[in-house]
Parts: sequence; structure tokens; C-alpha cells
Amino acid sequence: MSPDERAHKLTEFRILIKAVVADGKIHPSERRMVREFMAAEGVTVPELVEQLGANGWSKAEWEHGRKEGYHDAADAELAMKMKEMPALLRAANIKT
Repeated sequence: MSPDERAHKLTEFRILIKAVVADGKIHPSERRMVREFMAAEGVTVPELVEQLGANGWSKAEWEHGRKEGYHDAADAELAMKMKEMPALLRAANIKT
């Protein structure tokens, strides 16, 4: 692969990583797609880590599948229900 072809593949990889991490979470199918791209195009793990860092992600966050501090709608709904729980228990005369 020529240096120009390699540079083009790394540009494609940068775009792919930026798109995959944009929503704050990594779905298993997205991780698989990235691994397949890496294997097919010879992208290394250090290059992955570099691109994650450029997008504000750590390798641990990548492996966990979620950006530190990220909360989706389900997390927010659960937190709201947990805050409401003591009042609901009191209203039902349930002692905790």
C-alpha cells in the first residue's frame, strides 16, 4: 500500500471512529464494524487509541462501550423513578 493509500485509509478510519463515538455509546455491532475495518485495512490498536483520544474517549471507555458520564434516556428515567420512590412509599404507608 502506498503512503497516499495508507493516508486515505487512516482518514476513513478517523471518520468512522468519529461517527461511532458521536452518541456517547458503542453498540457491539459498531465495535465489530471497527474491528473488521481495522483487520481489512491494517489499522493498529495504537492507531485506534490515538483516534479515540482525539475524540475525547479513553480505551477503557471504548471497551466499556460508554463514555464516562454518559446517560441515555433509560438511565435518566430510572434515576427519576428512584428519586420519586421515597415519596411513593410514604404515600402508600410503607415503612422502610
